[in-house]
Amino acid sequence: MQTSDERKVKDGELAPTDDQVKVGLLVTQIFSQYHYKKTKLDDSLSAKIMEQYLKNLDYNKMYFLASDIEKFNRHRFQLDDNLKDGEYAVPYEIFNVYRTRVKERDAHVKQLLEKEFDYTVDEYYDSEREKAPWAKSTAELNELWRKYVKNQALSLKLAGKPWTETAKTLGDRYQNIDKSIAKSTSEDVFQAYMNSFAENIDPHTNYLSPASSANFKIEMSRTLEGIGATLKSENELTTVADIVVGGPRFQEQADQKR
Repeated sequence: MQTSDERKVKDGELAPTDDQVKVGLLVTQIFSQYHYKKTKLDDSLSAKIMEQYLKNLDYNKMYFLASDIEKFNRHRFQLDDNLKDGEYAVPYEIFNVYRTRVKERDAHVKQLLEKEFDYTVDEYYDSEREKAPWAKSTAELNELWRKYVKNQALSLKLAGKPWTETAKTLGDRYQNIDKSIAKSTSEDVFQAYMNSFAENIDPHTNYLSPASSANFKIEMSRTLEGIGATLKSENELTTVADIVVGGPRFQEQADQKR
């Protein structure tokens, strides 16, 4: 098992915590030994976990390069042993590369949007890329993204949007994606990896991080039991509908009135 010192990474890169290693070992034991569907943790499952994890991160093969995948695949048949040993360097390494690629794409989109596209050129963009090969070079990926962004810009143009508005809409879209991925935490990566594992055990089984679990409970019950308040949804916003009598918030308000 890796220790904290062995998991040291460059500043800004994500790495697993000691708690996640402990949780991972427990999850691995539950999935492999106590789940109703008995699944052998072997090289075959390892390859499927790798495939699922890459698919969850980059479904349409718009970010990773073929050279990235080649490096990742060196670990293709090691993930089963890593899970048993509590080693998570590989999924974090993959995610850190993914985060870099997302930032590169955001920068490229900004360049593409510096001037309006020439819509008179006869060319084709295939949006179904699940089975397409990974781009072999940055130049090839840039060309793919040029067509991809041009296709989106054309859709907005046909909807009557002027270029200035289109450029801002698309620029903001990919900047927000970059910001969202940049804010990912170690727990986010751990959850994504555990779910890639869980999905290959049973498509109806998921791992929820503590934060995701709390949000799930709130969404299911629409109740914030911790503060004693019931929620309601209005115009896509969640607001406090009522204070639960006898709850913490109720008592707080009563104390303030004294």
